[in-house]
Amino acid sequence: MDNKKKLFRVRDLTTKFFTEEGTINATEKVSFDINQGEILSVVGESGSGKSVTGRSLLGLIEAPGEIVDGQIWYRSPSLAAECDSGAVDGEYVDLRAVGAETRQSLLQQDFSMIFQDPEESFNHSLTVGRQIAEAVEVKRRADSGDVYGNLQLLKDILKPGASYVSEESYDRAIELLELVDIPDPTARVDEYPHEFSGGMLQRAMIAQALACDPEFLVADEPTTGLDVTIQSGIVNLLKNLQHDLDLTVLLITHNLGVVSRLANRSAVMYAGEFFEVGPTDSVINEPKNPYTKGLIQSLPDIDNPSAHIEPIPGNVPSLLDSEMGPGCSFADRCPEATDECTASPPPVRSVNGDEEYRVMCVHAGNEDSEINMSKVQSDASEDRAVVERKAPEGTNE
Repeated sequence: MDNKKKLFRVRDLTTKFFTEEGTINATEKVSFDINQGEILSVVGESGSGKSVTGRSLLGLIEAPGEIVDGQIWYRSPSLAAECDSGAVDGEYVDLRAVGAETRQSLLQQDFSMIFQDPEESFNHSLTVGRQIAEAVEVKRRADSGDVYGNLQLLKDILKPGASYVSEESYDRAIELLELVDIPDPTARVDEYPHEFSGGMLQRAMIAQALACDPEFLVADEPTTGLDVTIQSGIVNLLKNLQHDLDLTVLLITHNLGVVSRLANRSAVMYAGEFFEVGPTDSVINEPKNPYTKGLIQSLPDIDNPSAHIEPIPGNVPSLLDSEMGPGCSFADRCPEATDECTASPPPVRSVNGDEEYRVMCVHAGNEDSEINMSKVQSDASEDRAVVERKAPEGTNE
């Protein structure tokens, strides 16, 4: 297979939250690539900065949060032709250097997000179909260059029979519900969120995320709170949609079983930093960072249910700037920690000289070589290796 181009090149992304308690370092100099047409997972414990990473890419960080440093290069030849040269590198545009209007248009046409909690994300006073149709209508109007302002809104409110949402958009909402395997979508389109089960509402959330025909999708904990069989159905759905629609997906999760079944590559995140990034089968089956090893050892063994489970002791540290030390943030929980770990930030090394596979650790191994993250230009393979440690296949809903 031919290698696909990178859709994103993220360099030194740093996002902070300025609170009354102090500055929170949500992401700290995070660098990675996302290849077009792949699923890259970001996995780690709650509070590691996973969701902030995804929202930073989409420009969804709100006060008191702020992206304070770094570059987010997005491949878009058409957008690059319209932007100032200072924001352009060939076919790539630095999204931090473009205006708010451009970022908003990307959210309406190219980027989308599956939010964590559909119960909270849907408006319970509107039907599910109406909310999906509105998203379709936004995309349709943006593509046609139709400007919909306050005057047009007032006309639609006052004019009998007028509506912002066209019949075509409603029809498309039904198609999207059918696409995500909602039974009897023609009837379901007129139901309210409280009339959907948890699994159905998650599927409706995916349908809404697909309403703008996005090129890039952030899936933030898409299976959290669902029972095992429904989780399996959602995983299968995402896998099929990604393949059929050629989506590029950033999958945010703490579920390594989901990661093993979906992701081409995986990034293990802890305390706002990427500790290990590489092919999913290598990261799960041959982890190099002690934190990654701890996550794997915390999993139950499906082949030996009575096997001893070794959870990682302690908790994710505070990300307050005033409480963070100079060394590795995992050192106080790490069984391999030495004085060297607490003295200075750990180096980033390539594994066996392969710059597609990177690990941040003092003890990553003598065979690994230190690399300069600002020069990383990884070209990940499209091939999806079969992961030996894998979640059991379930059934659809």
